[in-house]
Amino acid sequence: MITVSSTRSIEDNYEAIVLLDVESGDTIEFQRSLAHNPQDVALGQDTYAIVRGGAAVHYGGLVRFTMQGDVLALELTPDAAAVLELPRLVELAVDDAASIIEQHLPRIVAPTA
Repeated sequence: MITVSSTRSIEDNYEAIVLLDVESGDTIEFQRSLAHNPQDVALGQDTYAIVRGGAAVHYGGLVRFTMQGDVLALELTPDAAAVLELPRLVELAVDDAASIIEQHLPRIVAPTA
């Protein structure tokens, strides 16, 4: 079972959506700073990050995502899939969480203005 939560903190300068596999404890988190500084821009970190298990991090890397009923499909770039140790296509049954995903994920992964 996958649970989904979202958070936004002005104080900590980020927003995130977290997908937690309750059985394994594994997570996939999409997070983005609310404001980027010049160092973020210089390092190419002025975009969203995908974090797996709290350790593996890749900036950018989501080709697309779709919701089909209660199944979230994530298509990753080859580089992101390698860094995160995931297949290029990840499909997750997210029971009753489609509205949370549809509300928050597009904003988090949108191109930086």
